[in-house]
Order: sequence, then C-alpha cells, then structure tokens
Amino acid sequence: ITVFKRYPTAGTSLRLFCKYSANISNLIKFICKGENQNECQHIGNTTNTSMKGRFMMNDNKTNRTITVTLREVTAADSGTYWCG
Repeated sequence: ITVFKRYPTAGTSLRLFCKYSANISNLIKFICKGENQNECQHIGNTTNTSMKGRFMMNDNKTNRTITVTLREVTAADSGTYWCG
C-alpha cells in the first residue's frame, strides 16, 4: 500500500493515481473512503466511471493505473481514500 497526502484548495480539482499489478488488469477496481480499509464507504468502481457527480474514475490498463478525479473539492471531502 502506498500512502500519500494531498492538500487541495477548496473549489479546485484533485487527481489521485493508484497503480496495480498485471494479474488484476481485467478485474473491476474501486475507490472507497474511510480510515479503515475494511470498513470504508464505497464511492464507485471502474464499471461506473462517473460517480456521485464530482468523482470520475479511469482505468488505464496499458499503464496499470487508476486515475480518480474529484472536482470542486470541499472540506467534507477530506479523509482517507483507498483503491482496490
């Protein structure tokens, strides 16, 4: 697991990148929010790439990278996010 911190300004966009191994390239990937990865709130997955209006998710299978974009960041968006 790679941990990184971001401190965006309210109203701006935030982009997160998650790398994954080749053996899960064809599986559905997801993002969730919460302090505990086993109990986090599901936000969306790669079969639903436009999630909750401000979240977008893209799976680049060539680079094995998930890109998550959050538009118009607010204080309520602060917290821990997990890719899986």
